[in-house]
Amino acid sequence: MRPPADDLDIFPDDGSTDLIEAAERKRGRRAMRDAPAGLPRPAPFENPPTKPRRQRSSDHLDASEAPGEDSAIERKIPRRRAKPADEADLKPGLVTRGVHVGLDGAQMTASGLRQLGPWTVAALILALGVVGVSVYATTQAPQPLPVVGLRVNYLPGPQLAEREVRVWLAHFPHRDKLVTGDAWMLDRLAHYLRSIPAVATVKRVEAVHEPQPNGHQQMVRTLVLDLGLRQPEMPAVLSTGERVWLAADGRILPGSLPAPATRRPVVHALERGGLGTIYEVLALWRELEPMLEQGLVTDIHLDDALDQSGHQRGVVLYTRQGTRLIWGRPGDERFGVYRAQKINDLVRTIRCQGDLRRIALINVRFAQPFFVLRSADPTSPPPVIRSTPAQPRPGPTSCPDQRESPRIAGNDRMLFAAL
Repeated sequence: MRPPADDLDIFPDDGSTDLIEAAERKRGRRAMRDAPAGLPRPAPFENPPTKPRRQRSSDHLDASEAPGEDSAIERKIPRRRAKPADEADLKPGLVTRGVHVGLDGAQMTASGLRQLGPWTVAALILALGVVGVSVYATTQAPQPLPVVGLRVNYLPGPQLAEREVRVWLAHFPHRDKLVTGDAWMLDRLAHYLRSIPAVATVKRVEAVHEPQPNGHQQMVRTLVLDLGLRQPEMPAVLSTGERVWLAADGRILPGSLPAPATRRPVVHALERGGLGTIYEVLALWRELEPMLEQGLVTDIHLDDALDQSGHQRGVVLYTRQGTRLIWGRPGDERFGVYRAQKINDLVRTIRCQGDLRRIALINVRFAQPFFVLRSADPTSPPPVIRSTPAQPRPGPTSCPDQRESPRIAGNDRMLFAAL
């Protein structure tokens, strides 16, 4: 049975509570209308209870309230189920969660401090204070002093004046930043010093604080260099006339380095001779020096004439008497004449002739050495004497018989033409 049209507007569209209240009001109005004339009418429904009553089903109704033809309730009002609330709305908000987290953290902290004890808490507070003070002190550290001094310490060996080191520092690409004493800059300086030919070892490059030398309490920052220099082996002259030194490995060292204890011959024509010829001369002199009189050889030319025409050029040694000792070129070993054999021939010939003032040249370039005598008359060519050692070849201390070579006697031009 469809309810009347005027009763349809009393059913709300939202909420089961409003629906129950509307049903209660409707039931009260019908009971007042259908009550007998002699009985008192029930009081109308005024305010609904704060908590909605649960509607009883028709099975639990009294007999007087059971539905029937004469019942006041003609139909059962359908109950509308309430819409479930969104789960996101039931969760606490961000602020509430933050408050709870803070309270839980405070409780855990308090519980932990009670377990640690007062002395442990005091030690932790002290440690945190020390860390804080250290961090603050790091941020408030004063600026380092500028580098204003220089001190050079040399390892055992040759030494240079401090002005020479200052000249090296003046050519340093980042010399304007040396005043900062930065670690990266000092490392670059050490790399630069190792590239200088005169420097063999760079042991330390450091900027240190030390008191002023005049006795004041004020500190200054000094650049300290611990260097080891290369030992000069032989003096040399460049094509420009500058005097330099040759190191044992063939490097050209500045002439300001101190001279070695032994006087050695001066090497000429470094640029034309080349590095291979420099190595050859250094190795030659190491073996030849102990066998010769001190100061006998005064000069060594790396690019001098080996024959009269001057087409072939190589190493020539000059004695203080003016005698030319023709050594040859580094590649002459391919002809079967080795360095030890040539040194043996040269020393034997010099010792056998005695006075070199009458000897114009000694040639040990070939398998059989020879020498040329000086001529008393400058207009006449000097005779040529070839040494003919017996087999086996004698040592440097023996002098074989010498005779004039009939094939080329009296004409040194024929000798050089035959070479």
